[in-house]
Amino acid sequence: MTHNLSLGPEADVMHGLAVLRASQPVGPIVAGQPLGPGVSLVLDPEGQTEAEAIAAPGALMGLRLRAIVPGRWAGLHIVLGPLDLTDRHVIGVVLRTRAPAVTTLRIALRSGREGGFDDCDFPKRLVAFGEDSTHVDLLQTARHPDTLPLQAPWRELVLFLPPAGCELVIQDLRLFVV
Repeated sequence: MTHNLSLGPEADVMHGLAVLRASQPVGPIVAGQPLGPGVSLVLDPEGQTEAEAIAAPGALMGLRLRAIVPGRWAGLHIVLGPLDLTDRHVIGVVLRTRAPAVTTLRIALRSGREGGFDDCDFPKRLVAFGEDSTHVDLLQTARHPDTLPLQAPWRELVLFLPPAGCELVIQDLRLFVV
């Protein structure tokens, strides 16, 4: 059993990630279908990509994408709910990753709005390579008034994966809001 003992605005997402880690999905991934609570792979429907969850003992998850016809984008989406940032100054991510080939990812906080959404990119790119490495990045809420509203009907953390394909193990992912 995975307990939900975390407190704070990021508690629900951290619990969902703990459930994903405990379930260790392996096998084909259907784009848009949940891999765990609030976690799904979203692929450009104009491309043709095969996706599978691969064994990664002790890790959050492993995945492999193989583009037959590369799409414009591919993303691992993590639902954050409305995540109110009023009176919050920083939202941060910590990821520990590994990849057999150098793989670069863009990370964004997506905020829903009437008629669409806004992406606020974290300033640094994550680079995964052949050994475990840790990536830390921060968004200061006051610095992004146009793309990071303090209140939104929904939010997601999006890890933009290379649409041409990749193999990636996400050892750990933590989100914090201060």
